[in-house]
Amino acid sequence: MVVAVVLGSLAVTGGGARRATPAASAAPAGLADVPPYYVALTRGLGDEYEPAGAIATGAQVRSTATGAVLATIAVPQPYDFFGGITAAADDRTFVLSALSALGSQRIRFFVLHIDPAPKDPVASGSARHGRVSLLPLPASFVPVGEGIQAMALSPDGTSLAAEIGDWPDVRLYVFNLATGTQRTCSFPSSSGCSLRSLPVLGGDALSWTADGQHIAFLCSGASANSTAVRLLDTSAPGTDALAESKLVAPSAAVARMTGGWLGAVITPDGRTVIGVAELATEDGPHTQVDEGLLKVSTATGQVTAILSHPNIDYHQVMYTNATGNVLVVSRYAESANAGILRADTYTPLPWTATTVTAAW
Repeated sequence: MVVAVVLGSLAVTGGGARRATPAASAAPAGLADVPPYYVALTRGLGDEYEPAGAIATGAQVRSTATGAVLATIAVPQPYDFFGGITAAADDRTFVLSALSALGSQRIRFFVLHIDPAPKDPVASGSARHGRVSLLPLPASFVPVGEGIQAMALSPDGTSLAAEIGDWPDVRLYVFNLATGTQRTCSFPSSSGCSLRSLPVLGGDALSWTADGQHIAFLCSGASANSTAVRLLDTSAPGTDALAESKLVAPSAAVARMTGGWLGAVITPDGRTVIGVAELATEDGPHTQVDEGLLKVSTATGQVTAILSHPNIDYHQVMYTNATGNVLVVSRYAESANAGILRADTYTPLPWTATTVTAAW
């Protein structure tokens, strides 16, 4: 299965794909440190699913600055939906999961590669264009009858980390996309720990450091509110996720947290975990619970900053620069949207109500 479409500078112009209309939104300020392209998983107009739980019936390559749709990718047959997406650091390589209708248990990974338009159309001998290709990864990567709970592509695009299985029996796989080899880690049953899955297959359950050697993941302990972020060393030879990883962000160290981590990513420099959590605030006899983004030092496990916005029901960290001072986050308040977060300044990006999730 190979799907290829031709990119125009602002619209799809070939390959059998549907013609796209550029978004009219002006480019938001402060785009430095944010990749120029992203891939969004989308649902159809009129879909009654809520954004956080919608089924993605297509994918789009979009411009970060304008929201213009540069390419539209259909779900490859015989699959029916896209389930999740993750991006490499080159802003050209993405991995999507595709699944068949409920009950048939077919799931597969696909690599989406963007070949951008040449800078010199004269030298290329053609009009300004680029290409998008969608290629299947080995079917053996996903055992029959098991689900994908989370995934993250390494910065160089050569390795894919994925949590596969059904809770609580979920295993962490690391696939080498060049050789097809794989290794598996899991928690011993005696540890009382398990990998923690999340409701949205975006980018806030697994993440890599820039060296391509370490993977941050969420796990749950045996007691309530005992979730934690651990950092796995992929060069270690063992298969014990507890022994081959270290604790970098315990929820117990976060005052006022209720329910544990709802999502977390590590910054590429490995110094900070950025996590989503509910924080309780006492207001007389009442307790108010608000969600916020917390920055935690991986060296000390202590919170270094809380980035909160009023009236937000859910955050998802979709992108972080090397140090975590520039983020792309989605948030659901009066309506779903996404934007660039610098310190306490939130700049909305062009967004659509049909977007389920996205990756930069």
